[in-house]
Amino acid sequence: MASHVSEYLSYYKTCISPGYAVLVTGDWGVGKTHQVRQSFKKEEYWYVSLFGLQSVEEIHSAVIAQMLPKRTKTKSFFRRAERSALDVGGLYSLLSIIPSVANAIVRSEIKNDRVIIFDDLERCSLTLEDRLGVINSYVEHHGCRVVVIAHDERIVGDFVENKEKIFGQTLRVEPEVLPAFVSFCESVRCDRQIRFVSSYRKLIIEISQASGAKSLRILKHVIEDIGRIHDSLSSQHLANSDAMAELVALFSALSIEIRNGTLSKDDLRDRARAGYRSAARRLGNQSQNSQNEPPLLVADKKYPSVNLRGAILQDELLVELLIEGRYDTGRLRASLDISHYFLELAATPNWKIIFNYDDLEDDVVENALRGMEEQFDNREVTAAGDMLHVFALKLMLSSISETREGLEEVSEKCKDYINDLLAADRMPSRDTDWQWKDGFERSFDGYGYWVTEETEKAFKSIYHHLIEAMELSLEGTFPAITNDLIDLVRNDPATFADKVTFSNGGDGNYASVPILAHIPVQAFVSAWLGAPKSNWRTISRALQGRYEANQLNNTLSKEKSWAKEVKEALFAEAEKLEGFRAQRIRRIVPGVLQSL
Repeated sequence: MASHVSEYLSYYKTCISPGYAVLVTGDWGVGKTHQVRQSFKKEEYWYVSLFGLQSVEEIHSAVIAQMLPKRTKTKSFFRRAERSALDVGGLYSLLSIIPSVANAIVRSEIKNDRVIIFDDLERCSLTLEDRLGVINSYVEHHGCRVVVIAHDERIVGDFVENKEKIFGQTLRVEPEVLPAFVSFCESVRCDRQIRFVSSYRKLIIEISQASGAKSLRILKHVIEDIGRIHDSLSSQHLANSDAMAELVALFSALSIEIRNGTLSKDDLRDRARAGYRSAARRLGNQSQNSQNEPPLLVADKKYPSVNLRGAILQDELLVELLIEGRYDTGRLRASLDISHYFLELAATPNWKIIFNYDDLEDDVVENALRGMEEQFDNREVTAAGDMLHVFALKLMLSSISETREGLEEVSEKCKDYINDLLAADRMPSRDTDWQWKDGFERSFDGYGYWVTEETEKAFKSIYHHLIEAMELSLEGTFPAITNDLIDLVRNDPATFADKVTFSNGGDGNYASVPILAHIPVQAFVSAWLGAPKSNWRTISRALQGRYEANQLNNTLSKEKSWAKEVKEALFAEAEKLEGFRAQRIRRIVPGVLQSL
């Protein structure tokens, strides 16, 4: 079915010297140029973009170049142009003549047997008066049919008032989603992608229309990106039509909202909590203030058939896809594999089954609940991330009255769980790397922790208790390690430096672990001064590198008093000596310690 734009332009092209131009407007990216050009055959129009043109002469030259493409390339045209330019007082070199000559010869060269389409009216550098004057010259003086394409809202000043003198008809373009979809699919790079995207045409178009986004450019990007996702999926994933429909729907909606500027990176990273915060506000009778509604939930209301908080694509993966443009095959497949569509229940942790309870049958969820409770009672779960998922879910179950235990009681039981593991030497030690918490701090195994506003305080308390227990577990290994470090200070200071700093190129195993505080100060100083004097400065540089960047007030704060005592012990040893022997000791005290 022809659009109103196409219908009117089909009539307009039959007019003889109509005496007015047609203005075509519409939202940015709505497909104005496409709809206008599709309304004519190629031999029925000349197309001229005004983008970047800076003078009336350049516009006329662009028109002449379209009307007379062959003649403007001939020597005779240049000779005639030069004579015309000289007749009007211009002096032009051959290389710069074209932008200037058209004004001199335009009367004799302009033809009106085709429609002239001027595009990008708002992006021309001329004043509005000059732009409209050029258009009017073709309409009134040459009897041309002229169609002007413009993003009307971007043109300021007197345009609205003056355009009625030139434009006899204004047509506003609305997006034609279906033809655009078909056209965009043709640009997808392979047949497999086209078939995949086309199989979800109805769904993608429905979401595009529900979004309210006018720009068809966004739809084009969505189609291309879904094609990229297709190439990352296995045949097993592609065979599950329900999973693919949810993936396409979620990705399409979020892609549109991100490209439209209504959602940000932070909204993608906190999708689950957006729902919890909204629920908390409703319970607190604060839902009247719509301005406090999380942007994700505002967007979610546009799409009745799509859950924008769906977990088939994980939060960090969505950031990679939609913000960073990275399509990692392994990450995409892993995200799908942990969704309920591909869970192998026999090999799936109980907490993960409970996490997906929305999409699983009651008996499956109830079995997982019983299994998780048995594991909790028997202290079977020991990995930090798994424990935190179990603790978070127990708090959640309490908050929804699935159990009779209150949040405080659950919190204490979780801490007892941690204490029992520590007492039995089953608590995993913290890693010595300074980023040791990164693997489980915010999420684990592809899932963020199920924490709501109601349970957040209790969860944080349990989390910090776990961190302290893991640090205590590591400290239980310190006696053997500190003996080795003292031996290195005395016999191999270079290796000592490699282990306690990041700057020496060694392993830096203990660079962010406050282990030196567990070495008796006098034992350390005696080992230092007992080393060959040529190695004293190596130890001094190791301590300087360890504590610079304010580490004694941050990661290594537990060593601050120890470091101060080491300084005092060194100065005390220097007091026992005289001359260069005393000064040699004073000179090895690191500057960072002297300021303590």
